[in-house]
Formats: sequence, C-alpha cells, structure tokens
Amino acid sequence: MKTLVICLSILVIVLGATIFISPARDVVLSSVQQGSEYHATSTKNAVGTSIPNFTVLQTGASTLGHVVITGANTGIINIYDATTTNVNLRVGATSTLQVVNIPASTATGTYQFDSTFYNGILIEHSGSVPTTTITWR
Repeated sequence: MKTLVICLSILVIVLGATIFISPARDVVLSSVQQGSEYHATSTKNAVGTSIPNFTVLQTGASTLGHVVITGANTGIINIYDATTTNVNLRVGATSTLQVVNIPASTATGTYQFDSTFYNGILIEHSGSVPTTTITWR
C-alpha cells in the first residue's frame, strides 16, 4: 500500500511538472487560416497626403477584397489587373485591364469585389482622392 501511494505521488509530480514546463500553445482567435488573411493600404496617410499615383499593391495573381471609402471626395480611383501602365511592357495583356472604377463623389461605405487578378493590382487616382482603404490577398 505504501509503495502504491509513493508511485501515485511520483506520477502526479511528474505530470504536474510536465504540464507546467511544457510550452504554451498558441490560441487561435480568428476564423482565417494563416496565409489567407487580407493585406490593406490606405489611399491617404495620417497627414492627408495621397499615395503616389499608379501604385502597385501586388504583383502576380491575387484577389481584390474590398474598397472601404471612409471619406468621400471628388477624385476617382481606377484599379487595374496590371503592374505597369506601359502597354509595351505588359506580358499577355489585353486592352481591358480595368477591373474597378470608383467614380467621383462615391458615397462612404464598404464595396466588396472579391475579384481575381492575374498580373497584379495597380491603383490609379486623379483629382481629390477619397480617403479609402483597399484590401487584397
């Protein structure tokens, strides 16, 4: 009986030490698996300066998720399936590369696209660009 109590005590101590010493497991708190999350950028920085015109957000195949307009304005935003505006540098390009057009004075809100891009995501803007967040993956 004494041997059984000693063995059980040692077993409890070993199990307790193993649980205490083992590394903590990461807790997953999201519904998106790693690698499938969206990237995002804003069309204006903290001081209100617009991103450079003809900004390439992604090269290669990707998906445009949302365009979130948080501050409407009179400028326009075009999003192309391309990485350059020079037609001579495009590989396999067609004449229809524009995928999204955000017209002037578009109301604030979230616009979902989930559009596939094959060449890349190129942003063009003109005029007073609205404050916008663009997501892609």
